Amino acid sequence: MKNSTFHPLPLDHPFVVDEFCFKTDLGFKDKEIDIPIAQFDNRHFKDKLFDITNVYCPIAITHSVDKRKAEYFAGRYLVAKELQQLGFAHQRLEPSIDRSPTLPSGVVGSISHSEDLACITVLPSRNSNRESIGIDIQHLITNDVCRDIGNMVANVDEIELMVKFGMIHSEAVTLLFSAKEAIYKALARFVTIGLDFGSATLISIDKDAVKFALSQQVILHTRSIISDSVAEANLSAVTCQYRYLEQQQAYFTVCYYQLNK
Repeated sequence: MKNSTFHPLPLDHPFVVDEFCFKTDLGFKDKEIDIPIAQFDNRHFKDKLFDITNVYCPIAITHSVDKRKAEYFAGRYLVAKELQQLGFAHQRLEPSIDRSPTLPSGVVGSISHSEDLACITVLPSRNSNRESIGIDIQHLITNDVCRDIGNMVANVDEIELMVKFGMIHSEAVTLLFSAKEAIYKALARFVTIGLDFGSATLISIDKDAVKFALSQQVILHTRSIISDSVAEANLSAVTCQYRYLEQQQAYFTVCYYQLNK
C-alpha cells in the first residue's frame, strides 16, 4: 500500500449508483446505528479503483473474474469509508479465515453482497471479544430456485408460519435464507461446531423482526473466546431485524449477539 489514506470516490462516479442507510438500535444498544447499503453498476468497475481509493486487493482476488472483483471492492470500499467516518486510521482489510475483513481492534462488523448491492456494518465495541454482528442482503429468490433449495433452507412449519403472516413462498424462503445467513455470521466466532440452516428454527415473525430458537447442540457448544470455557447458555434464541427494499426487490437482515459476561 503506497500510503495510509483512504480516498472516497467522487459522488458522481458511475460505479456508485445509490447509497442509503438502514437504521436500527439492534434492541441492545443505547442509540441507533446506521448500516450503509449501496447499489453499484458493475459495468463501470475497473481494477484501478483499488489503487484510486487505496482499498487493499489480495492476490487471490486479482485473479478473479471482474464480477467477483467488483463485489469484493464494493464491500471493502464501504467498510473503509465507514471506518474513516468513525475516525479510524485506514488499514489493509486483510481477509480472515472465513473471508470476512479483519477489522481494527475495538470494532465488530459484517459484510454482504447480492448482485449489484453491498451492505456493511462497522460497530465500535468496548468488548469486541464478546459481541458480534451479522448482516445479509439477498435479492428475492425466484420460484424455480426456491423449489430447489427450499427444503434445505427451512422446514414446512417455518414456511407455514411465514405464509400465515402474509408472505408468498418465494418471500418466505428468501427472508429465511437471509436471516439464517446473518445468524451464522453473528454466531460463527463463538460456536465450536458447524452451523447450518437447521441450527436455527423460526418461532415468530412481525413486521420488523424474525425470532429463532437455536438447537440444543448449538447452545451447549457456545464458547467464550476469552477463556475457552463453555459460556452460560444465553443463546436459546436470537432475533434478526429485517427490511424489504422494495425498489431493489431484496431483503436485508441484521443479527446482533453478545456472550454472557
